[in-house]
Amino acid sequence: HRVASHDRSDAVNVLSSGPGILAVFKPAGVATDETVRQLSRQLAVTWGLSRPVALGMVSRLDSPTSGVLPVALGSDGSFPVNWLQAQFAARLVGKEYICLCEGELLGKRGSIGVISNPLKTVELDGAVRTEVSSSGREAITTYEVIDSYRAPEAAATHLTLCAVRLKTGRTHQIRVHMESIGRPLVGDHTYGAKRCSVLPNCRLFLHCRRIEVRSLAGTLFVAS
Repeated sequence: HRVASHDRSDAVNVLSSGPGILAVFKPAGVATDETVRQLSRQLAVTWGLSRPVALGMVSRLDSPTSGVLPVALGSDGSFPVNWLQAQFAARLVGKEYICLCEGELLGKRGSIGVISNPLKTVELDGAVRTEVSSSGREAITTYEVIDSYRAPEAAATHLTLCAVRLKTGRTHQIRVHMESIGRPLVGDHTYGAKRCSVLPNCRLFLHCRRIEVRSLAGTLFVAS
């Protein structure tokens, strides 16, 4: 089938497609579920079908996070969904994020660090929150410093742009891990500096910029 993005402002931008998989751009402020629902209706129109196309969510991005979102071409329980879910479960999927954190200088350009604090996710008053806990699950985050900037009007604070790669996929993992080393993400109103931030009115500065996974054909599928 031909895959195309529509010209409408609410259309989902399809970045790439392969056997059993699509990669789309999810904007900040839009839930993953809504992005997939809109894509299902959009593909039905593109392909001239009378009902929405069956799609499977194999990964999620938090609502305030933007970036590349992989979607399986098939309903839950179908081979495409199981194939991609198995790769996530086996930690065979490569995902790279870009984030901007604040605090003391994290390191020189090219510096690499690993955060391995175990994480525990709890639900309080209907809201999900993740915290560092000795009783939590294994969580591993690797970051590389891309660049750093002196924060405006805050002599002791730096803004550090990082490329982040996950070896595990815990809820809010990057946000909590960066906060745990004293470098909360800019615009994080749950785990961040909030009103004390040097950029208090900014959106969450977290973007998934690249994924690598195997398509149904067994070939490497890359989207960015």
